[in-house]
Amino acid sequence: MTYNLIDEIEDAVITPDRIRWIGSMDGKYTMTWKQFKVQFGGIKHDPEDPTTELAADLVIKMFDDSWYERDLSSDGAWVHRRVPAQQCGHKTFDYVSEGDSPAGSWPWSTLAELNDKDLFAEKAGDESLWGGSE
Repeated sequence: MTYNLIDEIEDAVITPDRIRWIGSMDGKYTMTWKQFKVQFGGIKHDPEDPTTELAADLVIKMFDDSWYERDLSSDGAWVHRRVPAQQCGHKTFDYVSEGDSPAGSWPWSTLAELNDKDLFAEKAGDESLWGGSE
């Protein structure tokens, strides 16, 4: 399916009037939303056609410092991202990979899962649950 780039962005970004700029993820190439609409209003692309693929680092920077980027691992849809903020009551962590955590190994574990002391206790109490031998 072929998409008009401007329509696609306006559908993905709930409030296009909140766009600060559009450009490269590193911020070295930017332009306003108004400039972008004028210059690229006729661009059409098909996510399944490599000859119409958009720049991989194209992002839409919003006034609240969040941004939209394309999810290139799936269908290329625009995904809204926010800069992570340190939370009150934050914790340090001891494990960063599935291989070094006593909690075990699951695909795509989070830091919370890798450092969950309750999971360590479960593992010690039920070896069969964790693939251990009896």
